[in-house]
Formats: sequence, structure tokens, C-alpha cells
Amino acid sequence: MREMMNPLNAQKTALERAFEIARQGRCAGIEDIRRQLGREGYNQRQLIGRALARQLCAIAREARVVSREDA
Repeated sequence: MREMMNPLNAQKTALERAFEIARQGRCAGIEDIRRQLGREGYNQRQLIGRALARQLCAIAREARVVSREDA
């Protein structure tokens, strides 16, 4: 089931979009990712669990390090 309202991203689930957001390197952690999903109209019910939160945070942290090195 697709859980968002943004027709431009009609093919992505909230979970898929969360991983994309994490990889962009602009979010500091899970709360930033959730806020961004909300702004984009996604339902955040898929983002539950410590393991998922840790995974998204690790990806976001690594992406932020890489983007700082590129600057």
C-alpha cells in the first residue's frame, strides 16, 4: 500500500522515501526524517522500531560526513 499524498512521488512508500531522505545528508536524525516526510505528505506509520531508527540515523550520519567532506 502506498502511504503518501504527494502525487509527484506516487510510486514510493514512506519507508522508501525515508531512506532517500537519510541518504541526502540534510537530516540529523529520525525526528528530522519524520518531519520531512510529514512536510511531503507521507504517513509515518511505517517508521516504527529501534532497529529501523538506528539504521536510518546511521545512514543520515554517514551522508552528513560525506557532504561535509565534499564542501
